[in-house]
Amino acid sequence: MVTATYPPRLFDAGGDLSKTWYIDYRIWDTDKGAVVRKRYEGMNKHRTLAARRRAAKVALAEIVALLAQGFTTGEAPTVDIGLDAQRATLLEAVQFVGAQKKRAAGRSGEDYSRLACRVKEYPAFANLPLALARPAHVLAFMTWLSKRPKFGPKSYNSYRDTLSSVFNYLVKLEVLERNPVRGVERHKVPDSDKHQPYTEAQRRKVVDELAARGNTQLLLFISFIYYCFIRSGGELRLLRVRDI
Repeated sequence: MVTATYPPRLFDAGGDLSKTWYIDYRIWDTDKGAVVRKRYEGMNKHRTLAARRRAAKVALAEIVALLAQGFTTGEAPTVDIGLDAQRATLLEAVQFVGAQKKRAAGRSGEDYSRLACRVKEYPAFANLPLALARPAHVLAFMTWLSKRPKFGPKSYNSYRDTLSSVFNYLVKLEVLERNPVRGVERHKVPDSDKHQPYTEAQRRKVVDELAARGNTQLLLFISFIYYCFIRSGGELRLLRVRDI
């Protein structure tokens, strides 16, 4: 939570009563939709060292307690969306958005579940307050991810894009001002020698061979794949006459 990362602190000028004492703290501003810095100076009305220290101690305890209870500043009322932007960690944000995406699209949300598992494995990122996330934090997480076995550029880009969609969703809700993933570039995926299309000469050779064998059903099956650009398993196999 934010208050744990930036706990309220008393600056007492070394006990000098001629200087301004203050308590420095961070609090969620509902108007700005962000954590803002505040100062409390009420203890300076006391003119003796003992009285000022006593007042500062009481004020510091009250501020800590109020922040722990979720108090905010600003005129706009807080809205309960199921995610406390002031207290939420990055892991909680990923889980929240994953649940929203799954509910909206009716899909399993595997990409978000997979991302949540990886985030959980990196506590420095998982426990970071959402409001404090910066591109440097994202880059550190992605660099850690890239050291996993068999983790190539395609996997890197997939996780990066899923994480970016998490932040984009929160930006649209105005929970965050900006998407920190935008500062982290995608990796270039090298050209692969797999899944190369058949040349016209190769296609003609296959057609001639099947025609010579009289295997018209297989030829029709292959022709659907070639001319319709559909996959054999999850698309062509399930194709029905009424679909054509």
